Amino acid sequence: MRNKIEEYLNDLDKKNLIMLYASVIIMFFIIYYNYNYSVLSEEIISYDNKISKLQQNLKHNISNKKELVSLKKMMIELKKENVSLKEDLKYLSMLVKTSKILYINDEKFLDILNYILQKAVNSNIKASYTLNVQTEKFKKYLIKIKGVFKAKQYIDFYNFIKSIESIKAVKVISNIKLEKKENIEFEIKVLFWSII
Repeated sequence: MRNKIEEYLNDLDKKNLIMLYASVIIMFFIIYYNYNYSVLSEEIISYDNKISKLQQNLKHNISNKKELVSLKKMMIELKKENVSLKEDLKYLSMLVKTSKILYINDEKFLDILNYILQKAVNSNIKASYTLNVQTEKFKKYLIKIKGVFKAKQYIDFYNFIKSIESIKAVKVISNIKLEKKENIEFEIKVLFWSII
């Protein structure tokens, strides 16, 4: 298995090797973002709960001045910490939303789809397209492409695939099926990932 991986990495040209490394870095950033996002959200909820409990305790324990002073100090500190965490969360969300690679809105996806269609037309590739959008933890745009090209158009088809690979987004190109009949029929699935 290790030899196959080494052989695969050695067979990659410089551009694809760089894209592979970039994909690993991007995936690390996505995992890091989701971890931080969930941790910060949980801390904010926890601090909000503590603040509300402290406010209730303040109302019930007015008779004890020392405890009252201590609770007020703790509440002020927790509020400051909560504000700081909320600002961190806003900043992290802004970074993701402004990332051209990690965040794809519907308008950007239409630009990507238009680019793919134009490249198919330019390469004389006749194809039909099926779109599917899923929203779970991530937004997923799945494009199924079925088409046909003549054997002498193989270079055009290759360039069409390379143009899809060149799109700057987190994506997976899978299930490339080629079947030679009178012409060559193909089927490709392209999955684009975006943080919601």
